[in-house]
Amino acid sequence: MAYRFRASASLWTLALVALTLSACQTAPVAKDATPVNTMPPIVDDGQYRGLEQRVQTLEGQMKAAQPTLKKVDAIESHFKALSFELDKISENYKTTDVATPAVPAPVVAEPVPEKVAEPKKVEIKKPEIKKAEVKKEVVKAPDVFAVTSVRIGEQSKNVTRIVLDTTNVAEIHYDLDNTEGLLVIDIPKAKWATTPAQAFTKSPMVKSFKAMSDDSGAHFVTDLKQKAKVIATARLAPSATSGHRVYIDIAPAK
Repeated sequence: MAYRFRASASLWTLALVALTLSACQTAPVAKDATPVNTMPPIVDDGQYRGLEQRVQTLEGQMKAAQPTLKKVDAIESHFKALSFELDKISENYKTTDVATPAVPAPVVAEPVPEKVAEPKKVEIKKPEIKKAEVKKEVVKAPDVFAVTSVRIGEQSKNVTRIVLDTTNVAEIHYDLDNTEGLLVIDIPKAKWATTPAQAFTKSPMVKSFKAMSDDSGAHFVTDLKQKAKVIATARLAPSATSGHRVYIDIAPAK
Protein backbone atom coordinates (compact mmCIF):
# COMPACT_ATOMS: atom_id res chain seq x y z
CA MET A 1 0.00 0.00 0.00
CA ALA A 2 2.80 2.42 0.84
CA TYR A 3 4.51 1.56 -2.47
CA ARG A 4 1.38 2.42 -4.51
CA PHE A 5 0.98 5.76 -2.75
CA ARG A 6 4.59 6.71 -3.48
CA ALA A 7 4.16 5.81 -7.18
CA SER A 8 1.01 7.97 -7.45
CA ALA A 9 2.77 10.90 -5.81
CA SER A 10 5.64 10.59 -8.29
CA LEU A 11 3.26 10.63 -11.25
CA TRP A 12 1.48 13.75 -10.00
CA THR A 13 4.82 15.49 -9.47
CA LEU A 14 5.95 14.70 -13.05
CA ALA A 15 2.63 15.99 -14.45
CA LEU A 16 2.94 19.33 -12.61
CA VAL A 17 6.52 19.76 -13.78
CA ALA A 18 5.47 19.15 -17.42
CA LEU A 19 2.65 21.70 -17.19
CA THR A 20 5.02 24.26 -15.67
CA LEU A 21 7.58 23.79 -18.46
CA SER A 22 4.93 24.05 -21.21
CA ALA A 23 3.66 27.34 -19.75
CA CYS A 24 7.16 28.84 -19.78
CA GLN A 25 7.73 28.11 -23.49
CA THR A 26 7.23 31.06 -25.96
CA ALA A 27 5.44 30.83 -29.30
CA PRO A 28 7.78 30.02 -32.19
CA VAL A 29 8.63 32.84 -34.59
CA ALA A 30 8.41 32.21 -38.36
CA LYS A 31 11.72 32.50 -40.17
CA ASP A 32 10.24 34.22 -43.29
CA ALA A 33 8.11 36.81 -41.46
CA THR A 34 9.20 40.44 -41.89
CA PRO A 35 8.19 43.22 -39.51
CA VAL A 36 5.76 45.82 -40.89
CA ASN A 37 7.33 49.27 -41.20
CA THR A 38 4.76 51.88 -40.26
CA MET A 39 7.11 54.87 -40.84
CA PRO A 40 6.64 56.90 -44.14
CA PRO A 41 9.51 56.67 -46.66
CA ILE A 42 12.11 59.40 -46.40
CA VAL A 43 12.57 61.47 -49.60
CA ASP A 44 15.99 62.95 -50.27
CA ASP A 45 16.27 66.76 -50.68
CA GLY A 46 18.44 66.20 -53.78
CA GLN A 47 15.46 64.69 -55.61
CA TYR A 48 13.35 67.78 -54.91
CA ARG A 49 16.16 70.05 -56.10
CA GLY A 50 16.58 68.04 -59.31
CA LEU A 51 12.86 68.31 -60.05
CA GLU A 52 12.89 72.06 -59.40
CA GLN A 53 15.84 72.53 -61.77
CA ARG A 54 14.09 70.54 -64.53
CA VAL A 55 10.90 72.59 -64.13
CA GLN A 56 12.90 75.85 -64.27
CA THR A 57 14.74 74.64 -67.42
CA LEU A 58 11.42 73.78 -69.13
CA GLU A 59 9.98 77.20 -68.20
CA GLY A 60 13.04 78.94 -69.67
CA GLN A 61 12.78 76.95 -72.91
CA MET A 62 9.07 77.82 -73.25
CA LYS A 63 9.76 81.53 -72.68
CA ALA A 64 12.58 81.48 -75.25
CA ALA A 65 10.31 79.83 -77.82
CA GLN A 66 7.47 82.35 -77.42
CA PRO A 67 8.83 84.96 -79.97
CA THR A 68 9.38 82.27 -82.61
CA LEU A 69 5.88 80.84 -82.07
CA LYS A 70 4.34 84.32 -82.36
CA LYS A 71 6.28 85.00 -85.56
CA VAL A 72 5.16 81.67 -87.06
CA ASP A 73 1.52 82.51 -86.21
CA ALA A 74 1.89 85.98 -87.79
CA ILE A 75 3.46 84.57 -90.97
CA GLU A 76 0.77 81.90 -91.23
CA SER A 77 -2.04 84.49 -90.96
CA HIS A 78 -0.15 86.71 -93.40
CA PHE A 79 -0.01 83.90 -95.97
CA LYS A 80 -3.70 83.13 -95.49
CA ALA A 81 -4.53 86.78 -96.26
CA LEU A 82 -2.20 86.67 -99.29
CA SER A 83 -3.86 83.53 -100.61
CA PHE A 84 -7.33 85.07 -100.20
CA GLU A 85 -6.33 88.27 -102.05
CA LEU A 86 -4.60 86.28 -104.82
CA ASP A 87 -7.77 84.28 -105.40
CA LYS A 88 -9.74 87.51 -105.72
CA ILE A 89 -7.18 88.97 -108.15
CA SER A 90 -7.18 85.78 -110.24
CA GLU A 91 -10.96 85.93 -110.53
CA ASN A 92 -10.77 89.58 -111.66
CA TYR A 93 -8.21 88.70 -114.34
CA LYS A 94 -10.41 86.01 -115.88
CA THR A 95 -12.29 87.23 -118.91
CA THR A 96 -15.01 85.47 -120.85
CA ASP A 97 -15.52 85.85 -124.55
CA VAL A 98 -19.08 86.80 -125.30
CA ALA A 99 -20.24 85.71 -128.72
CA THR A 100 -21.79 88.50 -130.76
CA PRO A 101 -25.20 87.43 -132.04
CA ALA A 102 -25.55 87.37 -135.79
CA VAL A 103 -27.67 90.23 -137.08
CA PRO A 104 -29.63 89.42 -140.24
CA ALA A 105 -28.97 91.68 -143.19
CA PRO A 106 -31.73 94.21 -143.83
CA VAL A 107 -34.07 93.47 -146.68
CA VAL A 108 -33.79 96.17 -149.33
CA ALA A 109 -36.92 96.78 -151.29
CA GLU A 110 -36.52 97.36 -154.99
CA PRO A 111 -37.37 100.98 -155.80
CA VAL A 112 -40.26 101.67 -158.15
CA PRO A 113 -39.15 103.88 -161.05
CA GLU A 114 -40.84 107.25 -161.11
CA LYS A 115 -40.86 110.01 -163.63
CA VAL A 116 -38.31 112.54 -162.51
CA ALA A 117 -38.53 116.12 -163.69
CA GLU A 118 -35.40 117.68 -165.06
CA PRO A 119 -33.59 119.56 -162.26
CA LYS A 120 -33.08 123.27 -162.53
CA LYS A 121 -29.55 124.57 -162.47
CA VAL A 122 -28.77 126.11 -159.10
CA GLU A 123 -25.50 127.78 -158.20
CA ILE A 124 -24.08 126.23 -155.10
CA LYS A 125 -21.62 128.24 -153.10
CA LYS A 126 -18.81 126.35 -151.48
CA PRO A 127 -18.94 126.79 -147.70
CA GLU A 128 -15.89 128.11 -145.96
CA ILE A 129 -14.29 125.38 -143.86
CA LYS A 130 -12.55 126.56 -140.71
CA LYS A 131 -9.74 124.51 -139.30
CA ALA A 132 -10.61 123.08 -135.91
CA GLU A 133 -8.35 124.01 -133.08
CA VAL A 134 -6.42 121.01 -131.79
CA LYS A 135 -6.15 121.00 -128.02
CA LYS A 136 -3.05 119.49 -126.54
CA GLU A 137 -3.87 116.77 -124.07
CA VAL A 138 -1.99 117.08 -120.84
CA VAL A 139 -1.19 113.67 -119.35
CA LYS A 140 -1.86 113.80 -115.65
CA ALA A 141 -0.13 111.56 -113.18
CA PRO A 142 -2.46 108.89 -111.79
CA ASP A 143 -4.14 109.84 -108.54
CA VAL A 144 -3.71 106.35 -107.07
CA PHE A 145 -0.35 105.64 -105.40
CA ALA A 146 0.60 102.15 -106.58
CA VAL A 147 3.40 99.72 -107.38
CA THR A 148 3.32 99.27 -111.17
CA SER A 149 6.26 96.94 -111.88
CA VAL A 150 8.78 94.53 -110.31
CA ARG A 151 12.27 93.85 -111.63
CA ILE A 152 14.81 91.40 -110.15
CA GLY A 153 18.36 91.23 -111.51
CA GLU A 154 21.92 90.37 -110.61
CA GLN A 155 24.64 92.90 -109.80
CA SER A 156 28.38 92.48 -109.26
CA LYS A 157 29.82 90.72 -106.19
CA ASN A 158 26.90 88.23 -105.93
CA VAL A 159 24.39 91.01 -105.21
CA THR A 160 20.74 90.54 -106.21
CA ARG A 161 18.71 93.76 -106.69
CA ILE A 162 14.90 93.96 -106.30
CA VAL A 163 13.44 97.11 -107.94
CA LEU A 164 9.86 98.32 -107.41
CA ASP A 165 8.46 100.97 -109.80
CA THR A 166 5.91 103.28 -108.18
CA THR A 167 3.66 106.12 -109.33
CA ASN A 168 4.93 108.46 -106.63
CA VAL A 169 7.67 108.85 -104.04
CA ALA A 170 7.67 105.69 -101.90
CA GLU A 171 9.30 104.37 -98.77
CA ILE A 172 9.75 100.72 -97.83
CA HIS A 173 10.04 98.67 -94.65
CA TYR A 174 11.53 95.18 -94.78
CA ASP A 175 11.74 92.14 -92.50
CA LEU A 176 14.34 89.43 -93.24
CA ASP A 177 13.72 86.03 -91.61
CA ASN A 178 16.45 83.52 -92.51
CA THR A 179 14.82 80.85 -90.32
CA GLU A 180 11.74 80.82 -92.54
CA GLY A 181 13.65 81.90 -95.67
CA LEU A 182 11.43 84.96 -96.23
CA LEU A 183 12.02 88.62 -97.09
CA VAL A 184 8.88 90.75 -96.55
CA ILE A 185 8.83 94.28 -98.03
CA ASP A 186 5.99 96.66 -97.06
CA ILE A 187 5.14 99.80 -99.09
CA PRO A 188 2.81 101.88 -96.86
CA LYS A 189 -0.33 103.45 -98.41
CA ALA A 190 0.38 101.89 -101.83
CA LYS A 191 -1.75 99.59 -103.98
CA TRP A 192 -0.34 96.58 -105.82
CA ALA A 193 -1.12 97.08 -109.53
CA THR A 194 1.11 94.55 -111.27
CA THR A 195 1.86 90.80 -111.38
CA PRO A 196 0.65 89.21 -108.09
CA ALA A 197 3.05 86.24 -108.21
CA GLN A 198 6.08 85.00 -110.15
CA ALA A 199 8.80 82.31 -109.94
CA PHE A 200 12.52 82.76 -110.75
CA THR A 201 14.44 79.62 -111.74
CA LYS A 202 17.71 81.32 -112.72
CA SER A 203 18.09 83.74 -109.80
CA PRO A 204 20.63 82.50 -107.20
CA MET A 205 18.78 84.21 -104.33
CA VAL A 206 15.07 84.59 -105.18
CA LYS A 207 12.89 81.51 -105.64
CA SER A 208 9.54 83.30 -106.09
CA PHE A 209 7.38 86.13 -104.79
CA LYS A 210 3.75 86.83 -103.92
CA ALA A 211 2.22 90.28 -103.50
CA MET A 212 -1.02 91.84 -102.33
CA SER A 213 -2.39 95.10 -100.91
CA ASP A 214 -4.81 96.07 -98.17
CA ASP A 215 -5.82 99.20 -96.26
CA SER A 216 -2.31 99.61 -94.79
CA GLY A 217 -0.48 99.37 -98.13
CA ALA A 218 1.21 96.88 -100.47
CA HIS A 219 3.04 93.78 -99.22
CA PHE A 220 5.75 91.99 -101.24
CA VAL A 221 6.76 88.53 -99.85
CA THR A 222 9.89 86.94 -101.33
CA ASP A 223 10.75 83.25 -100.91
CA LEU A 224 14.57 82.95 -100.73
CA LYS A 225 16.74 80.06 -101.93
CA GLN A 226 19.42 80.55 -99.26
CA LYS A 227 20.24 82.62 -96.19
CA ALA A 228 20.67 86.28 -97.09
CA LYS A 229 21.66 89.68 -95.75
CA VAL A 230 20.53 93.16 -96.79
CA ILE A 231 23.31 95.21 -98.39
CA ALA A 232 21.52 98.49 -99.15
CA THR A 233 18.18 100.18 -99.87
CA ALA A 234 17.60 103.41 -101.83
CA ARG A 235 14.96 105.55 -103.51
CA LEU A 236 15.57 106.85 -107.06
CA ALA A 237 14.11 110.02 -108.55
CA PRO A 238 12.37 109.93 -111.97
CA SER A 239 14.56 110.15 -115.07
CA ALA A 240 13.92 110.61 -118.81
CA THR A 241 13.10 106.92 -119.24
CA SER A 242 11.94 105.82 -115.76
CA GLY A 243 9.58 107.00 -113.05
CA HIS A 244 9.83 106.75 -109.29
CA ARG A 245 11.74 103.68 -108.11
CA VAL A 246 12.85 102.08 -104.88
CA TYR A 247 15.20 99.12 -104.58
CA ILE A 248 16.80 96.75 -102.07
CA ASP A 249 20.08 94.82 -102.53
CA ILE A 250 20.60 91.39 -100.93
CA ALA A 251 23.52 88.95 -100.93
CA PRO A 252 24.29 85.49 -99.52
CA ALA A 253 24.95 85.51 -95.78
CA LYS A 254 28.33 84.00 -94.91
